[in-house]
Amino acid sequence: MSLRVLSNPLRADATAIVVFDGPPNVAVLWSVASGPGVVTPLGGRTDAQGRAWAKYDPAGLSGAAVIEAEHGT
Repeated sequence: MSLRVLSNPLRADATAIVVFDGPPNVAVLWSVASGPGVVTPLGGRTDAQGRAWAKYDPAGLSGAAVIEAEHGT
């Protein structure tokens, strides 16, 4: 399983799409574990290919952020 950001490098005034690659058709809970910003899910479950997406917004703040995606059944 992995997380990747589709906008790199990310600026403090920009948003990015974060992609989770994991098992198909499972619930995904997104969170910002540390650092600035908020993450908003674009769906509650992975699709048939095991992908789920979320939008990360640094809220105008600089610094590194750690995004987590917890998945279940």
